[in-house]
Amino acid sequence: MKLNITLFLYLFIICSIVAQSDEWIVSYEDISYETISKSNKNSEYTVKTLSKALNIYLITFSNKVDRLYVEDIFGNYATISSNDEVELRRTPDDDLFGQQYHLDFIRAEEAWDITTGNTNSNTDYVIAVIDDGFAFNHPDIIPNLWTNEAEIDGDGIDNDNNGFVDDYLGLNIESNNDDHDIEKHGSQVLGVLGAKGNNGTGISGVMWDADILIISAVSTVAEIIAAMDYIYEMKKLYLDTDGQKGANVVVTNFSGGAKRRFPNEFPAWCAVYDLLGTVGILSVTATANESYNVEEEGDMPTLCDSPYLITVSYTSRTDELDGGSAYGKESVDIAAPGKNILSTAENDSYLDDESGSSYAAPQVAGALGLMYHVDCEEIAQQHIDNPTQLALDMKTALLNGVNQKSSLSETVSGGRLNIFNSILELVELCGGTALSELEAFPLAPNPMTNTDLASMSLDYTTDIFSEHRLIITDVLGQLIYTQNFSPSTFSNKSLSLNQVPYLNSGLYSFSIINENGMSSQTVVVVGER
Repeated sequence: MKLNITLFLYLFIICSIVAQSDEWIVSYEDISYETISKSNKNSEYTVKTLSKALNIYLITFSNKVDRLYVEDIFGNYATISSNDEVELRRTPDDDLFGQQYHLDFIRAEEAWDITTGNTNSNTDYVIAVIDDGFAFNHPDIIPNLWTNEAEIDGDGIDNDNNGFVDDYLGLNIESNNDDHDIEKHGSQVLGVLGAKGNNGTGISGVMWDADILIISAVSTVAEIIAAMDYIYEMKKLYLDTDGQKGANVVVTNFSGGAKRRFPNEFPAWCAVYDLLGTVGILSVTATANESYNVEEEGDMPTLCDSPYLITVSYTSRTDELDGGSAYGKESVDIAAPGKNILSTAENDSYLDDESGSSYAAPQVAGALGLMYHVDCEEIAQQHIDNPTQLALDMKTALLNGVNQKSSLSETVSGGRLNIFNSILELVELCGGTALSELEAFPLAPNPMTNTDLASMSLDYTTDIFSEHRLIITDVLGQLIYTQNFSPSTFSNKSLSLNQVPYLNSGLYSFSIINENGMSSQTVVVVGER
């Protein structure tokens, strides 16, 4: 038995050394883009740029060669890795549960009382989704797709000068235009994150209202790097042109990876997450769909050491870590529901026949999208002044807001996504005050004139964010005025009274009502406005 084990290990090592491929990823530290381009005079291979910013290139040989051969040509300057295919993070499961139970678990409905996405913000923050392909013409998807308005669709010209022709509706990495394949996996991931909500049809994504940049035909390490570099360049273009071109991407989602692989095998892959972080972009990825410790057995990109990377495992319908999900106390950040998640599919349909971290990760990406869109001037300003720090603040709030679960103790946060809690973690960042139950505060001066009233505001506190109502009644209890309003989450809660009609002299009750109760203040009005 010992001889057999030794022989097996020997064969494994030998096979690893002589593993051959016709595609290799080469990353340079000190050599320029122009130098590698000019040195490409060997007809034996071709060079394709994956990332100018990081000097990463895909070298394609006419025949399969081993690593030693590649190192002999490029090894003096570069780190080298083979261009492996990656797996999409899904686990086939024939059980159908049919409902969006996960939205209850992650408290999406309470979060929607605060924001549903783009309609609640003056800034359109873009979420980039990378996958194999998408049902981009699905009626529940079309309203939430980002389009490149600096590009003229289908005219065969690179109108925005970003190096890509007709990338109007995102980018197909293989064809370098927006001609996307329709694939099941990406279609379901897209719907979990951003199916149009409250439109009377189908399902709701975590974000009702979104700008989603889709990047398709991604199945290898090189294609992941190229996709990330496109996102980086589009964000740079946005910043450099004051928002006239490019895309204001703040979060990416890629629900794929390579099991039992380590960062030292793919240094260029890990480098892209820090690159995106420099322009304020967080990257969400799905960890392996197999029950093992990634820190012992490996997983990519879960083990990439970047503060701008968020890795996601998945929980079951019992709200505990699923037996098919990987874990890692220092590398897997958070969990979200992933068992039979109902979502969009090809041919305008809906399916819940898949499970895995693929469908947990877009919930986290969507949660971050909602967090960026809360009504908070400080977030909008910090996104301009220091987007990299804002990205880290968002990650901290996301992880601090989880529901702690004993089955998730082998993760960084120790818990499952809770969007509402994570949004409330932003209160301090946004200059808000601690939440407390409903209370209307006294108005002053009291007595007051109608002129006083027109310039006053009624201050209050509340710990819920669904619609509230102001009612004004006279001394006999007759209704004089009513107004519905939604509380701000982060700013001081203050309701302007400038819309209140003229009040005759007398005693009035000003009451704020929400689903949990009512709080009132009595006011004496005297004289004329």
